[in-house]
Amino acid sequence: MSPDYLLKTEPSEYSFVDLQRDKVTVWDGVHNPVALRNLSQMTPGARLIIYETGDHKSAVGTATVLSVDVSNPKNPAVKLKAGKLLANPISLAQIKSNKLFRRFSTRSPRPPLRRSPHRRPIQISSRRLIAQTRV
Repeated sequence: MSPDYLLKTEPSEYSFVDLQRDKVTVWDGVHNPVALRNLSQMTPGARLIIYETGDHKSAVGTATVLSVDVSNPKNPAVKLKAGKLLANPISLAQIKSNKLFRRFSTRSPRPPLRRSPHRRPIQISSRRLIAQTRV
């Protein structure tokens, strides 16, 4: 069973451990236009992998989409339920080399307009989604 989406989060803002503690949360506050479009295309039951940036830079857990509210297209709210902690976190290098994640790529669909010299976020994209967020 392969995941439908990969969500990226900064663990100092909202980690997978926080999601497990809360059990259910609303994934919103996304500003990237591509990620917003991808979030609004999610459907209930979609399987998720939670990828943490920062020091971890690895996929650490699973979750499931419960509902999607697209009444505000500039801030779609995806309600998700925590899944399980992955027994072994999956590094970005492993993601790139694993068949399960083969459709994921580290290339953006288009080059960014501006890039901060102080912050170089990992931009992960796929055929269906990768949503970047700060919860």
